Amino acid sequence: MHYDLTKLTEFATTLGMEADLACGDLLRVRFGQDVVLVFKNYTDTGGCDCLMAFEGTPWHSHCRLGLAAGDDDYLELDEFQVLQAISDGDVVAAESLVDGEVRDRWLHHVEGPEDLRFLQPNEELRFRKLT
Repeated sequence: MHYDLTKLTEFATTLGMEADLACGDLLRVRFGQDVVLVFKNYTDTGGCDCLMAFEGTPWHSHCRLGLAAGDDDYLELDEFQVLQAISDGDVVAAESLVDGEVRDRWLHHVEGPEDLRFLQPNEELRFRKLT
């Protein structure tokens, strides 16, 4: 599977998002100065692979995004549904900060549970609406 980055760029733009398609295999969607959601196609892996990730953080997802949305609800979103859910405010960015520095960032459904058992010393979680 791979993303149709040309159509995804057009879709992001219609949602009022700042989208930049670079080199045909990398789309950056910018949310403010420091938050960039990347969609990337890989074709040199013996097949096709794709991923979405926030620049500068370890979190990533391949192809479709799975999110918990309530106690017993699980959603699978394709790349267009992800951008639409961000635009609608149903999906936000969750950020892990240690001593005030962002260590990780991931997508989180607003009705999803958050497991706090693995918080590290001086770690805090912050949720940011992207649009």
